[in-house]
Amino acid sequence: MEDIFALILINVLVWIALQIHPAYVNNLALVPVDVWTHPWFLLTSMFTHQDFFHILFNMWTLYFFGSAVHQLLGVRRFWIIYVAGGLMGGVCMSR
Repeated sequence: MEDIFALILINVLVWIALQIHPAYVNNLALVPVDVWTHPWFLLTSMFTHQDFFHILFNMWTLYFFGSAVHQLLGVRRFWIIYVAGGLMGGVCMSR
C-alpha cells in the first residue's frame, strides 16, 4: 500500500508544482508530435493532469482500483500494470 500512497503523493506534488509554475508543463506533458524526439514524455506524462477534477478522479481511481490490484496481484505485477498502462496510454494518445 505504500506504493499507492507514494504514487498519489508524487502525482499531487507534480500537479501542485505545475499549478505554481505552469510553464514546466511543456517539459513533462505528452505532445504527440514530440514523442519521437522526446520519448521520455511517455513516462513523465503519467504524472501530469489538466485540472483539479482530472487529478482528483485519477487519484481516487488509483487508490481504490490500484489497492485492489496491489492486493490481488502483488507489488511487482501492480508496477508492471501501472507503468505499462501509462506508457500504452501515451502511445495511443500520440497516434
